[in-house]
Amino acid sequence: MKRPLRIALTFDTDNDFFDSSLVDENQDARSWMKWRGIEEGIPAMREFLLSYRDSSNNPPVMTWFVRVDEQLEYAYGSPAYLLERYGNMWSTYRKEGDEIAWHPHLYRRNKNGWELEIDQEPLHRQMGKAYQSMLDLGYKPLSSRIGESYGSYDLMMKLEMLGLSCDSTAMPGRKRKDTSRIIDWEPTPQRPYYPSKLDYRVSGEDHFNLLELPMSMVTSRTEYDKQSLKRYVDLSFRNDVIGIGLREYISKAELLVTVTHPAGVLTRVYDGDHGLIGFSMDNFRKNVDTIIDACESAKRTFEFITINQYYNLYKSYGNKEN
Repeated sequence: MKRPLRIALTFDTDNDFFDSSLVDENQDARSWMKWRGIEEGIPAMREFLLSYRDSSNNPPVMTWFVRVDEQLEYAYGSPAYLLERYGNMWSTYRKEGDEIAWHPHLYRRNKNGWELEIDQEPLHRQMGKAYQSMLDLGYKPLSSRIGESYGSYDLMMKLEMLGLSCDSTAMPGRKRKDTSRIIDWEPTPQRPYYPSKLDYRVSGEDHFNLLELPMSMVTSRTEYDKQSLKRYVDLSFRNDVIGIGLREYISKAELLVTVTHPAGVLTRVYDGDHGLIGFSMDNFRKNVDTIIDACESAKRTFEFITINQYYNLYKSYGNKEN
């Protein structure tokens, strides 16, 4: 008999213009960072989700990957600006069982704007300063997701040094290297693993003591795609783009890690018909209903779980959860 489908509902608290199709990221950060997604999208999504129950009649728990990083410090004077500004909300959610996790975007400023920080010393300095700013506010995150899905040996080493238990950055099968992105998770499996110190993208005998929980990747195709493409399950993505792939994934998986960008469920954020992002709560509802319907159709039980709760479960099963 199959174990229940574990569903980790996670959210990246990026600014409203979270996708490169929505903004020129080389603009000054202070000119395009808007937060309606946090102020309006998050409460709306959470209220809606709490109307659901899993197979044990438990309401959902959620993982909030909150941005804390140097770019926010540049724009607002504090890396932990979002934790400070919306502190009452995060405190309430944490008390009600949600996980507050860490979502740093690791950039450096150059003469043209911003670029990914990849050098060890400034990377470790940035990460250490941002993490400390969370500790100073009473948050000790145990889970992380790195902005733009960047991964490296140096990054994994610093996450382990800081004491994080797990990370959820990997995008299995995806690779992109250009002037704006460095994403390389091509050989990564669609299952949790301890990253090898020889190649963080896969497991290995000599590994970091940090569990990688890859984002769930499903087959999708927009009108502008030349062929089908694996994308992470963002519940703000259009249901007609990811719905079929989502059902196929659920029929086989034991863990579903979704990620949602809060502004993607709001109207009036994007002027026009976006080929991938729904910008609608109705579309968000369709994706959640697709998950539940797929479980019921497959006669599968399901359980809502935070990222760190899954880590503890994985350890209790002796690394044999999948």
